[in-house]
Amino acid sequence: MKKLFLLFSVIFLTGNLILGQNSNEFTVEVFQKNKKVEVNNHTVNIKSQKFDIVFSFSKPTSLLISATFDSTTYSQAINNKEITELKGFKQSGMAEGMKNSELNILLNHSAPSAWYYDDEEENRFNLTEKKNGRIKCTRTIKTLYDVNKKQKLKMANVKMPIFMVFISYRYDEQKGRVELYREILKINLR
Repeated sequence: MKKLFLLFSVIFLTGNLILGQNSNEFTVEVFQKNKKVEVNNHTVNIKSQKFDIVFSFSKPTSLLISATFDSTTYSQAINNKEITELKGFKQSGMAEGMKNSELNILLNHSAPSAWYYDDEEENRFNLTEKKNGRIKCTRTIKTLYDVNKKQKLKMANVKMPIFMVFISYRYDEQKGRVELYREILKINLR
């Protein structure tokens, strides 16, 4: 009887751990010249040249992305401000082209970009791959477009940090955007 109790306890606890995991959780990594760049305290240091942001999803996922030279939203996100209080998420999301054909990031201090993966045809990533039950999505960045200044920037000319906040969410009729999971990243360019 004791063994049976232990067995059920283990099954119950393990089941709760698995069920309790956020199904919209994702990971984000940065690669440059096909090498993974170490993230230390939410910060990566890379050269001012082409790089990749690589996501791993457990299922089709939608993200809102704040990318800007202004550190305000990043600092607010570190301090666990609600999505409704984050400066870079105040306006509606900006739609970008399918499959990242421009190989860029839109920079905007008050409106996020909408990146998502629905399937191989409907996504905002230039490379996608399904492997080991995960969906790997790559966004290659060759240029930046500053929406506020209406200016395209070549990576080689950018020496200031890019502050990024990635949020998976669902939409609620009454509450609006409801945050599910968040990652933050500061990209130092040299």
